[in-house]
Amino acid sequence: MTTLHDVAKLARVNISTVSRYLSGKLKVKPETEARITIAIEQTGYKPNLIARSLRSKSSNLLGIAVPDIYQPGIAGIIYGIDQYLSTTSYFLSLLMYKSQAEREVNALRQFREMMVGGVIVIGHPLDKTNPNTLLRETLGTDTPMVLISRNFSPSDIAEICPDQVQGATLVSRHLLERGFRRIGVILSQRDHPDARMKLLGYERGMREKGIAVDNELIQEGYYEYEATKGATDKLLEKRVDAIFCTTDEMAIYTIERLRERGIGIPDSVAVAGYGGSAWLQMISPKLTTVIVQVEELGRKAAEMLIGEVETREKGVMFCTLPVKLRVGDTT
Repeated sequence: MTTLHDVAKLARVNISTVSRYLSGKLKVKPETEARITIAIEQTGYKPNLIARSLRSKSSNLLGIAVPDIYQPGIAGIIYGIDQYLSTTSYFLSLLMYKSQAEREVNALRQFREMMVGGVIVIGHPLDKTNPNTLLRETLGTDTPMVLISRNFSPSDIAEICPDQVQGATLVSRHLLERGFRRIGVILSQRDHPDARMKLLGYERGMREKGIAVDNELIQEGYYEYEATKGATDKLLEKRVDAIFCTTDEMAIYTIERLRERGIGIPDSVAVAGYGGSAWLQMISPKLTTVIVQVEELGRKAAEMLIGEVETREKGVMFCTLPVKLRVGDTT
């Protein structure tokens, strides 16, 4: 393994000269710089970034805490973050917290021990809420942090999220314009911030048309196959003519349950989802859904974080990205 000593020997300079030059703390003569550059190329030397961070108490390493890399939309967000960082000198370390509050705290604690330059936290635990104060206490008040789709409202930590209220309102309006009136909704989990925003949008769209919101038509699917099918059955008992599922996955589970019961889509019951996942293009019938700009969420979050890391000043503290409705064959 090539070391700094090898580079210094080939460049005919002291180790401290190479080290200080690479860290930007020393300006050398052009001929010395040329010898160091050639020596690095010939030896294939790669700086030990972890060791450097230990010396400087900071690094170009950024942490990302995600609920689950298999969760729809997460991969797109990570891709967007990586695309933005590929134009910078920063790189990523990713930890999953499996939507569990305790594991989220542990992830932040690990990032603190790694002396990361900043952290992006995606999503929200399902079992309980870790307040912003706990996130700050765990990570450290000096480490920049950006949230993606967590509180869905302004707070003391910068956040970016899709406009979930707008998206759910678009779904309600669309279904009502198509003539559906008994519109049920299957939330992921009623007390989850994301679900609360979508419920607000659903209710807004209904009330705009003078339709009273029936609480018996609001069910929970918990992102799960059997729970969503059970919620679908409960809504069918209430004689709904349309079902709005707040994730695309739950919409697919609902469609499967309707097929099992021989119920036509959308002639008897319409179905709409949320997310706009790319894999939906492979499924028939084409699902009506709300498209979220997941890659742009990642790019914008990375931009916000890098801005705070490099200036040590807070920029935009809260922003939402617009969403759009894509009408398919299920409504």
